Amino acid sequence: MFTTVLEKIRASGFSGREGLFTWISRSLDKSLFILFNVTGTALFALGGAFAGNYNMQESWRAADGASAVIGFLLTNPYLAIIFGILLALAGGYGIYKDQNRLQSRLESQVADQHKLELDHTNSIIELSAKIEVEQNRGTQLRADLDTSLHELERVKSRLLELHKELIQNSLKHASIHLSFGTFERITLFNEYQEELHVIGRYSQNPIYNKVARKKFSVNQGIIGIAWRHNSFEEQHCPDGLDDDQKYCAYICEKYHMHESDVNRLRMKSCRYMAFAVMSAGSHKGVIVFESIDPGFFQKRVDLKADISKYFYEYQGMYAAYIQESQSLNRELMARERMHGPSIEDELKKGLTNG
Repeated sequence: MFTTVLEKIRASGFSGREGLFTWISRSLDKSLFILFNVTGTALFALGGAFAGNYNMQESWRAADGASAVIGFLLTNPYLAIIFGILLALAGGYGIYKDQNRLQSRLESQVADQHKLELDHTNSIIELSAKIEVEQNRGTQLRADLDTSLHELERVKSRLLELHKELIQNSLKHASIHLSFGTFERITLFNEYQEELHVIGRYSQNPIYNKVARKKFSVNQGIIGIAWRHNSFEEQHCPDGLDDDQKYCAYICEKYHMHESDVNRLRMKSCRYMAFAVMSAGSHKGVIVFESIDPGFFQKRVDLKADISKYFYEYQGMYAAYIQESQSLNRELMARERMHGPSIEDELKKGLTNG
């Protein structure tokens, strides 16, 4: 006990975890009824020991002044007996109630433990039954899952087809709106990983609808200039149908393209208007209006203005098409990395490469 008190004294102060007075307070709080009982018994015994030789009347007459009265009260054995009895009764009653609470708490803990064990047993039985049911249903679930995945791929394939048709119809509407003929073409590009991919193309000439080259660098060609500088116009290029060598030399020198790439161009356009498709200040892709006719811009005085007006009026629509294409493309690539090629492979190629 003395050692414990010394340890608590050393642990006092600002850096201590629990000081002496905290320990004393906690100890008294737990042992209060026992202390009452012991103190009451001691007072009763002391009062009884001195009560026989105590003359209370003389002691009271001798009590003159406040300090004397206090001394009378403190040394009166009869008062000690009375307070001893009261403290002993209070301590005994408190000990009785405390033991009842402890017993109730113990019984409650035992009941809770029993309930937990019973619940645990029931849970194991229920879980075992569920596992058995799920195992029995496993084959059917796998079959249903395979069917659902196949249906999902079919729906997504159809969604890709509809998305491509939507872009195609929008470009067709633009061609009709601008009175384009069989010498003209409109192409929509989607930027993906520093490359521009064809996601939509329309011309009244079916030959020009085909794609000879599937992707272009953002740092190359007319579409690369439009991508970097928001718009671009070409109206001095030689006629590719009239002089192929002169056309090739012009394109290679001005746009830094390889001769082999120029020769593979199915449509050797010499007149271009290209715009970067933007949304909220961010580049999304490029749209190109082109023609193989050297007199394309002279067909109508207001043709350039009409093309620009059309583009800026419908830029938001084409930006949405490109964003949807990028989202579908990312989903397809993620699924292909997880599961390998699927029935959507060819549609994916059509979406990203034209």
